[in-house]
Amino acid sequence: MEPIKLKGNCNPRSYVDQCGSLRWLVVLEDGKTVTMARWMMMIFLHTSHIPRSIHVHHVNGIADDDRLDNFELLTASDHAKLHQPRDDSRFGVSATDEPILYGRLNATA
Repeated sequence: MEPIKLKGNCNPRSYVDQCGSLRWLVVLEDGKTVTMARWMMMIFLHTSHIPRSIHVHHVNGIADDDRLDNFELLTASDHAKLHQPRDDSRFGVSATDEPILYGRLNATA
């Protein structure tokens, strides 16, 4: 399989995500922009596509620590559960875990 190449002499560029974490972006040869972590996992897995529903999680919590041994592939829902508190309401019921019950309790408050 051909390696997943970057576009021209494109250098990685940085940005700060909505959580305030530094991220590195690269532009692939086909023009798609992905994070450095996703590009590295694509190379490691010998695939040109990782579905958007699969996230590359930084195990140590440092978003710009792009070492292969710091990556873990998670579903989007598992990744969200990992980063969101389990008890995110004043009722002791999480909107993620029990959306119907959470909605009923929140409506009565």
